[in-house]
Amino acid sequence: MSEPDPLESRVREFAEDVLSRVLICLEGEPKPDELRIDASPDGKRFTFSYRQTLHATAGGPVVGMLQLDYALGADRSGKHLAVHVSTFQLRDARGKKPIVRVEYLRDPQRVPCSHIHVHAESGLFTQLLAATGHDSPAAVQSVHIPTGGDRFRPCVEDFIEFLISECRVAGRSGWREEVVRGRELWRELQTAAAVRDWPEVAIRELERLGLTVTGELVGERPSARYRF
Repeated sequence: MSEPDPLESRVREFAEDVLSRVLICLEGEPKPDELRIDASPDGKRFTFSYRQTLHATAGGPVVGMLQLDYALGADRSGKHLAVHVSTFQLRDARGKKPIVRVEYLRDPQRVPCSHIHVHAESGLFTQLLAATGHDSPAAVQSVHIPTGGDRFRPCVEDFIEFLISECRVAGRSGWREEVVRGRELWRELQTAAAVRDWPEVAIRELERLGLTVTGELVGERPSARYRF
């Protein structure tokens, strides 16, 4: 029997952590209830998707659908797990039409790497877009609203809080504490990644705090400042 792919195992661990947090926080049923992880032909990218019903009250009718889609692989160093694509969606009750999408692209082409799409109608916004010569003035959802770049983008816990606090879908008891725990873990991971991206800044700030940093950075490191 072949050994399990260590990268795939890390992706599965990541996926199980995300999905368990969603189930702990939100009333609803997974669709389907089995986690499936798919590998790209070269084994360098792994994807998974998840859907869960949303309710206005516990046990009430379905009012919407949460959909999460991820593509993960190794980072540029090959040592750390990285999200390459993620989408958090609020969809209609049947899951057919999107309402809000929070998207992330690690390597975007001509769009902000982290952005929001809102599927709605706004006469004033359409009028503005038409006046500026936008290609799709009536399609408000075609506008990419930027949300902070690679390192400081929204996490799934932020989206869960948005669904419960702003959209008023039903949350389970203790959801807020679970969101805080997950968000702290996410920000710790992102802070560590930011330090790896730009260690010169981290060293400078540590020295301002009165600490002494010794040693030298080893090897050539491609610039990751665009990650910010």
